[in-house]
Amino acid sequence: MSSVKIQSNASGTGDLIIAAPNTNSTRTINLPDADGDFVTTGDSGTVSASMLASTLDLSGKTVTLPSGTGGKVLQVVSVTDSTGTAVSTSTTYVDMGNLNASITPTSSSSTIIVMALVNNIRLNGAGQAAISLERQINGGGYSRVEEWEEMIGFSDNTTASVTPWFIDTPNTTTQVDYKYRICKRSSAQSVTIVYQNRVADGGLGASNLVLMEIAA
Repeated sequence: MSSVKIQSNASGTGDLIIAAPNTNSTRTINLPDADGDFVTTGDSGTVSASMLASTLDLSGKTVTLPSGTGGKVLQVVSVTDSTGTAVSTSTTYVDMGNLNASITPTSSSSTIIVMALVNNIRLNGAGQAAISLERQINGGGYSRVEEWEEMIGFSDNTTASVTPWFIDTPNTTTQVDYKYRICKRSSAQSVTIVYQNRVADGGLGASNLVLMEIAA
């Protein structure tokens, strides 16, 4: 039969009191079969990282980080558009192929970074191309959140790749949809804007859209 011993400290002068709670129930405290120290609510320095389990299941729990420790990447969504073609001969925006993506934030306080690489926009004629980013939340309909009015121009057969980025705070935990659109800048310009995802030799130059959720 194993036993429990309480060993005094010859150098100390205080008393160690083990007090019973105000209870009418019988309680059992099981001691682990390992050396170590007890941790109490008044102890601020005993628990170390090595004492924690390699995997902590915090499902259903809210973890509050200290101020200044946010900014962690929570999730990333990416799409590649290698087939979409959009042609605009007016100032009315049209969708840029399949350059769209959706993300469902894990927290309403998160920031969403919208990063796009738009490949091979060509001007047939002298003018300028404009690009807009539109967003809808929970299927409520798209609205413009950003516009780049003079993304490329001016001369005939100008071809360019551009990187329209946007930092968004949708304040929701429902699905958020983003899409890019394109048109010509002015109705007075005789220009056709072609988003073709193609390089001059006929190979594909895919465009990419990345949505990144960042913790507050």
